Amino acid sequence: MEAYATFTATIGLLSQAAGGRSRAVSSGYRPCLRFRAATVIGAVTLPVRTDSLGPGGTATVTVNLIKPVARETRTGFETRDDTRAVGTGTVGTVIEQPGSAAGGTSGRRAAAFAPAGAAVAGQGTS
Repeated sequence: MEAYATFTATIGLLSQAAGGRSRAVSSGYRPCLRFRAATVIGAVTLPVRTDSLGPGGTATVTVNLIKPVARETRTGFETRDDTRAVGTGTVGTVIEQPGSAAGGTSGRRAAAFAPAGAAVAGQGTS
């Protein structure tokens, strides 16, 4: 099983009554995703022409993990805000080929997740 960082997934957010979020999410939402024993932060991109996904909603999204995780198509995962489960998901299509993020994240992806002003390996500073 190869490790990948970018994939599509179908996610469903729990309703507020079921213990989920009270507010909608938009592209750029960065929950913790729990794949069996691995937990990693991922940036969610909603489909084109979709501004937000509200509590109780379901959508097919693109997920970019901050580090590759070994998983297969149809692997289930839990979406978490801090320690609270707020949704579930299922891996769809792998977008990134194995090894393309070997050794961690690519410079562009690392920059997207780095704190403002932080130096990122492989990127010059000017």
